Amino acid sequence: MATIKRSAAKSAGAAISYAAGKDKLDEETRDWLRAHGVDETVVARLSDRAVAVGGENVDIEHVRGQMRATRELFHKNTGVQAHRIIQSFAVNDLNAADPADWERANALGVELGRLIAPGHEVAVYTHIDGEGHKLHNHIIINAPNLETGAKYHQHNDFARVTKLNDRLAQEHGLSVIEELSQHERAQELPNATSTLAMSGRMTPVPASTPPCLTPAQAILRPSQPF
Repeated sequence: MATIKRSAAKSAGAAISYAAGKDKLDEETRDWLRAHGVDETVVARLSDRAVAVGGENVDIEHVRGQMRATRELFHKNTGVQAHRIIQSFAVNDLNAADPADWERANALGVELGRLIAPGHEVAVYTHIDGEGHKLHNHIIINAPNLETGAKYHQHNDFARVTKLNDRLAQEHGLSVIEELSQHERAQELPNATSTLAMSGRMTPVPASTPPCLTPAQAILRPSQPF
């Protein structure tokens, strides 16, 4: 089951900095990984909150400057600069103690970002910290389209985004939430985060075991099952 929350960001740079979490991985998360059998050499390499990163239409190493340049090119650097999507995965779908699942989650986040806003710059940062250590993505979508400069607006887009998220879960063998009413599926609050697919019964979707993904494969290729 993949659930999502979303909000608008007036500072894309701040949203990226928070999502990247440079040098901010806490010791409690390190200890949790060790306790769950993750090799010490893997744990020792971790320093950032983002344990996997990927993107669409961006050089992830220069994403902040690249997104800013796009906004400046189209004179769209004021108001909402970017959109934030938090995509969380159930523990029975993806294992936060499995580095291969970190990459799989990241690739799913990149694909969701591309589906939500085609032609936009998307950066995805995968976290494993927080309550319950559930894998979750911080998806940052730059507001203007790369070709037209038109801004993506998430207002009243929750139904489409929910369907995209459910379809993605089905295509990749994740459990999905059965159809609920509009009120149950999302609660739209002005100037606040909207939560989609907050409650409901899960329906498992069988799938063959996917191969592991390398970090390079987290940069999305054309959509296909893992």
